[in-house]
Amino acid sequence: MVKLIKKFFSNYFNFSGKTTVKEFWLTFLSLMLLEFILWILLFVGITSGITALAVIFGALMAVFGLAIFIPCLAMWCRRLRDGGFSPWLLLIAFIPGIGGLILFILSFMPSK
Repeated sequence: MVKLIKKFFSNYFNFSGKTTVKEFWLTFLSLMLLEFILWILLFVGITSGITALAVIFGALMAVFGLAIFIPCLAMWCRRLRDGGFSPWLLLIAFIPGIGGLILFILSFMPSK
């Protein structure tokens, strides 16, 4: 997991190249696990009544989200390119409801 995250951040602004299905999903799930842990910590901070704790974990979530935004876009572009699609298909995510589903399906396409 650490190796994937290190590779993820080493390609911070790399929108060229390709990302395999395995590398994409292992990185994606690792990042979602980290995000889930932050959500749990935020929930504990809110429900415990300690406002400072909730603010700290809320700020950590915001910083984490901002830190992974660009690399996630780059990873999605590389994954779409690896599947033989144009990276511009990432804009399909703006279609309410079905856009995310289409990207989800495209992310499972085999490498070309």
